[in-house]
Amino acid sequence: MSHRARTASLLLLLLIGIGTLVGPTIPPASAEPDRADWGARIAEMDQALGRNDVAAAQSAWREAYIAAHLSRTWAGMLAVGDAALRMGRATNAADLFEPRARRANLTALL
Repeated sequence: MSHRARTASLLLLLLIGIGTLVGPTIPPASAEPDRADWGARIAEMDQALGRNDVAAAQSAWREAYIAAHLSRTWAGMLAVGDAALRMGRATNAADLFEPRARRANLTALL
């Protein structure tokens, strides 16, 4: 297992542990539907990738990142980080999107 994969696994386990400890104090994403906009943007990104529309996919990812950041939920930032990894694999730009995924995951952690 590579160092990156081990680090990502460790971060995920830490987030799950923290989430179980402080879970009751975090409002669910469905509490404010306008803040769950990041999910719709990620769906748009996936659809654009399915059409091979890289420009639209990148735009949707940026919008998802902003929406997740504004939502102030760790779940949104994790989803955006995962979407960044998918974007990197689909566009052969992993070297560009892996740091973005790392930043989103660290933001979720902190």
